[in-house]
Amino acid sequence: MTIDEARAHIGDGVIYRPRGGSTDSTEEGTITSVSDRFAFVRYGRSRTSAATDPADLTLLARESGSDG
Repeated sequence: MTIDEARAHIGDGVIYRPRGGSTDSTEEGTITSVSDRFAFVRYGRSRTSAATDPADLTLLARESGSDG
């Protein structure tokens, strides 16, 4: 993901996969804000967001459904 893609998806879910890391290193989180270099992601039940390289993030697929 690029920094611009992260900026367009504030509030959306992502998966963190560090480059060169193992599959065990993946975490799900939510983009809370974006700076000029980092996406800030809240992981799990954490109350704070962590600065994350957007290249290590993949957008989670959104569920499609009807509003009724």
